Parts: sequence; structure tokens; C-alpha cells
Amino acid sequence: AELAFRLEEFVLEASNGLVDVWRSTNATAFRFGGMQRAEIHTQVQSTDALVSLLTPTSKSREWVQFESGQAAVRGRIAVVFAGIERSEIPDTLREYQSYDATD
Repeated sequence: AELAFRLEEFVLEASNGLVDVWRSTNATAFRFGGMQRAEIHTQVQSTDALVSLLTPTSKSREWVQFESGQAAVRGRIAVVFAGIERSEIPDTLREYQSYDATD
């Protein structure tokens, strides 16, 4: 979650706040009692681009696969990975542009 937060801050700063960022790891991303899958679907469908952040923990998480799969259908996805090798990126995401954020 810390790396996702730092990536969000970077995007907001680099865009001078002109880019809206929705992060599913944000504690306020979901309404209490709301339907998470429906909210994720709505957010992904309305986005211009999705950054899929892959770490040793997140690379096999159901939610990351769901979000990435939704965005991949639209062809608007970038993969950022940290703490894993490029070869560990799941097959479904390997064909997309990726950036190693380990450094």
C-alpha cells in the first residue's frame, strides 16, 4: 500500500493535480457496505488509463487480476513492478508496457 501511495503522489505531482487518481488500496475508495467488485468495475470502465502495480504480494491477488483484466480489455494499461522480476509478471499482463520501479 505504501508504494501505491507513493505512485499516486508522483502522478498527482507530475500532472500538477490535473489527473484524477483512484486507488483501490485507498481506505476511502469504497463506501461502507458497498459492493467492491461493482465499484472497481465502474472505476476501471470510466478511466482513461490504469496502472497495475505488481509486487511479490500483489502479483497473484484476485483484485489486481480483476482490475487489470478489466482495463486490458480496453487496451489502456501500464504495468509497474517492484520487488519481482519481469519474468514474474503474470502472462496476462506481460504483453503490456511495463516499468521496473524497484530502484
